[in-house]
Amino acid sequence: MAPLKNIRHERFCLELAAGCSQAEAVKRAGYAGGSGRYFASRLRRFPDVVARLKELEEATVSESVFTIIRRKEALSEIIRKEVRAHPMAAIAAISELNKMDRAYEAPKEERPPIRIIEVRLPAEPEAVSGNQVSCA
Repeated sequence: MAPLKNIRHERFCLELAAGCSQAEAVKRAGYAGGSGRYFASRLRRFPDVVARLKELEEATVSESVFTIIRRKEALSEIIRKEVRAHPMAAIAAISELNKMDRAYEAPKEERPPIRIIEVRLPAEPEAVSGNQVSCA
């Protein structure tokens, strides 16, 4: 696919492919700075922008870069090989796999419900007259 006809759209795609955040890519493409997230959301819906982003993403994929599956396989291999000789390396690999699988995050349905606690303030003490002292 050739570069997009709209120069701002093309620049947005190139900035995203280079690793910028969506808001930063919008800003660098020449759109108003205060509306970055809004424009990014709109731009990502245009079919030509979607196709260009996909093309740029495919162009940046390399055999030398591990996919998520290859990373998980490599960590699993470390666990199998290093569990006896270097247990800390195996533990670190297990920890990394758990992070990748989001094992440390409780699913929303398993999170404890939020309880609302009602706080009642004591009633105002009755007026004390003269030298009387109330210790109630």
